[in-house]
Amino acid sequence: MQKVSRSLILLTFCLIYFFNISEIIHLNQIIYSERYGLSDVFGTLKSIQNYIEYLNDNEKKITLFYYSNHGNLELINPIIALTNFLISGNYIRVYQFSFLNINLINFVSLYILFNYFICNKYISIIITLIFTFNPEFDLRLYKGHLNLYMYFSPVLTILFFEKIIEKKRNIDFILLIFTLIFSMIYSQYYFYFSLVYIFIRTLVYIKFNYNNIRIEDIYRYFIYFIFFVLLFFIVYQYLLIPTNIFEQIKYDQNRLSIFSFLKYSVKNPIEYFFPISNIFEYNFYQLLFGEINEINKILIEYKDRILKNGLNTGEFRHFIGLVIPTIIYIYFKLNREEISQNKEILITSILLFVLTIIPFSLILFIVPYFRVVSRLLIFTDILVFILLGKSILFFLNFYKNKILIYLLIIIIPFSFNSRFYKEKNKTLMYNEDLNLNE
Repeated sequence: MQKVSRSLILLTFCLIYFFNISEIIHLNQIIYSERYGLSDVFGTLKSIQNYIEYLNDNEKKITLFYYSNHGNLELINPIIALTNFLISGNYIRVYQFSFLNINLINFVSLYILFNYFICNKYISIIITLIFTFNPEFDLRLYKGHLNLYMYFSPVLTILFFEKIIEKKRNIDFILLIFTLIFSMIYSQYYFYFSLVYIFIRTLVYIKFNYNNIRIEDIYRYFIYFIFFVLLFFIVYQYLLIPTNIFEQIKYDQNRLSIFSFLKYSVKNPIEYFFPISNIFEYNFYQLLFGEINEINKILIEYKDRILKNGLNTGEFRHFIGLVIPTIIYIYFKLNREEISQNKEILITSILLFVLTIIPFSLILFIVPYFRVVSRLLIFTDILVFILLGKSILFFLNFYKNKILIYLLIIIIPFSFNSRFYKEKNKTLMYNEDLNLNE
């Protein structure tokens, strides 16, 4: 009976997962959200189209790192380049299969991470499948954010850094550095927030293990840090500066303002656990801060946007619900063993979450270019799911009524994304309807 239950759950999640990724590959169609518009989708499609035209004009099969677009050097995502090399299709097909390939890389990376911590292949694959219900995945797909869809970057950062903490192997230092450099080139947000994660996680580790830190480990950290810094400046000087990656900063100085930074900071942290209507949010803030003229003016000026996307803006799609934190809470209450790593992961996830909330988010204003602070929450999401996996394994090992636990597993994904496959603004656009030259 237990094997049947396990198999049915795995089969159910696999079918849902494959149904989800099948949405990506509609022949001659792209999927986007009317709520957020087509601008970002068009930008990604246009970039792919320009890359293919460059290859055709220069009779090349593939080029990595960057290509020339009317005299300007532009970075090209290596997954786009490899996808185009393999399928040699039009830009719509390259766009679709690039998302699919990234999705599969995300999946494999998540499984490796969860299996490292949970040490149970079945639970690891289940947690990986459940994690794909994350509303943040939907957002990046429907907005055409191909680089931000590469969640394997923060996943691998967490994996390699945790391995460094536990095993201190040279190979893990090297893999972490190359993961960071990859993020630096292709997903700058994840690069910056990876450094934030590493800093916070290091502080938490020192707090719990101060007396166990050896001087030779410090020397090793320092040597690899110097190696990373040197590699950083080499890549920055010879790969990034020659491209037009920083041109948008020159054209849009408003994105560097503190107002723009605060706009994308988390103003209603409760939404991470419990959905609140945008109208209630607006009325509550007006009641709370209406007497402050500056805030009242902002509320009036941006009323329509707040009522449409909420105080946290449309960029905030992270939602963990109440079931998952409750499971983790019960796990910590019932598990009498003192597991330092679990506590360190929990505290790190909380600190990262708090760091996205006003006024704490202002600490990150040290680099104002990375203004969408809520994107740091992907690290919190991953750490929470590590603890969720450990919690489920604990319950399966110590409680005889397995069927109830399996039912709980089925409930979990819907507890934090009840609108899965019910996105009201999800839309398909056919190839002939697209006009990238507008």
